[in-house]
Amino acid sequence: MKLKNILKTGKKVLIGLGTAYTLINIISPLIATQLLSNSKANEVSKETYKNYQTSNKKLNAIDYLNISNSIAYQVAKLRDDCTNYSTTTFEIYQKLVKINNRKDLEEKIRKAWGNEAFKGGHSWLEVFENNEWKPYETFNRTPINLNWETIKDYSKDSRKRKLKLNLFGSSPKFRSFPGSKITYPSLDSFTSFSNFLSIFIIEKENK
Repeated sequence: MKLKNILKTGKKVLIGLGTAYTLINIISPLIATQLLSNSKANEVSKETYKNYQTSNKKLNAIDYLNISNSIAYQVAKLRDDCTNYSTTTFEIYQKLVKINNRKDLEEKIRKAWGNEAFKGGHSWLEVFENNEWKPYETFNRTPINLNWETIKDYSKDSRKRKLKLNLFGSSPKFRSFPGSKITYPSLDSFTSFSNFLSIFIIEKENK
């Protein structure tokens, strides 16, 4: 009888731990969206956005990302980290595609967060190209003088550098829905205990 009660209690404990772990992996990216989204996009002037209006429909998502990242560096501060750059670039991108009537590009990007087992975290963007999502490193410095006339050449020349992460190549633990900052845990987030601390680790990286 005692053994039966012990097994019953043990089962309840395991179910409770499993439920708690699952909830943390679901809730933590939602918290991260609020705590780690230190955007500087509101510091971009209306005049700047006006200067980046274009009717060129041949520009793709990477072209817009590079321009957005360039503008992000115009308003960047010395101590801004990867989260600042990725969030600011994301919001500028969404503003640019909106004012240029490029609704087809709105869902071509998404946010991503990851960490390497208590060593540190990183935040970046992903861009949808050729039917697959590719990493886009917003923390690789982009010239602040880019414009629509020079962007095609820059996008071609910087491709290998911008579509490669600075810190590590592991899978993201959290992603946002395309075109949105609302995040969800990736399957990879359920395989590592270190994800309990992900939102705190990511915040401290690259300051």
